[in-house]
Amino acid sequence: MRSFVQIILILISGVGWGFDLPYEEAHFQGHRLLVVVPGDLSDDAPVILALHGALGNGEESFGVFYPGTDFPPCLWLFPDGPVQVRQRSRRTLLTRHAWYDRFTHRYSDMKNSREFLASLLDHYSKWAVGEDGEGRILDKPRPVIIVGESQGGVMTFETGLNYPGTFLAMISVDGFIEYPEKTLARPLAPKRLPILMQNGTLDPVIQKEDAQATRSRLQGMGYHPLLRFYGVGHQITQRMKEDLWSFLRGVILEKSRLPAVAEGNP
Repeated sequence: MRSFVQIILILISGVGWGFDLPYEEAHFQGHRLLVVVPGDLSDDAPVILALHGALGNGEESFGVFYPGTDFPPCLWLFPDGPVQVRQRSRRTLLTRHAWYDRFTHRYSDMKNSREFLASLLDHYSKWAVGEDGEGRILDKPRPVIIVGESQGGVMTFETGLNYPGTFLAMISVDGFIEYPEKTLARPLAPKRLPILMQNGTLDPVIQKEDAQATRSRLQGMGYHPLLRFYGVGHQITQRMKEDLWSFLRGVILEKSRLPAVAEGNP
């Protein structure tokens, strides 16, 4: 039997129900990703890189982060993490994905995943996509937004702070900076970059103190992250999604720092 989460993701994406899927499957450097290309995508529309948590995949990050078609046109990317993890479910051996080893948390894994994501962003921010523009180099690279949850939230900071392209925003859900002395050694992201952090006050994995420490370290480097707490555990709720999408709309439509999201207090 399918898990409840799998059933919900199937209903969202239309898999197995005969619905038209909004994404296409692609491969980059041997790794799979899902790509959403709206029909009215302009050459200067942002590319949004959405990163799943440990033991996830592109479908799961699509089900969590994609807001639907009632949203400013953006190029959405949902890659599978390059670290493969084998899991046995009943009699089936499943391949799941991660951005780094969930037991050792090796920084070398994070660095490798960061380099993979940087190459992915280079490709999709600089080259046109779609039937009419495939293979055409854009006059100006697309601005980039990264959003991720859990391990994907860790990689949001690791990649976003160290990518030389044009950034519009970073959003980390239940994530933190695990190696600040390395991740923040020579950050390239502009200091006025909008950064939203969402974290549960009951999260046993990325605790409240972890999120607060990351905010303090970012502030110490001259950044202005917005940290919002929610009375939940290690998860992303509908309210968190709506706050996240509102943040994204503000960044995309205004092309400047969005009006402050009120910082929550438990």
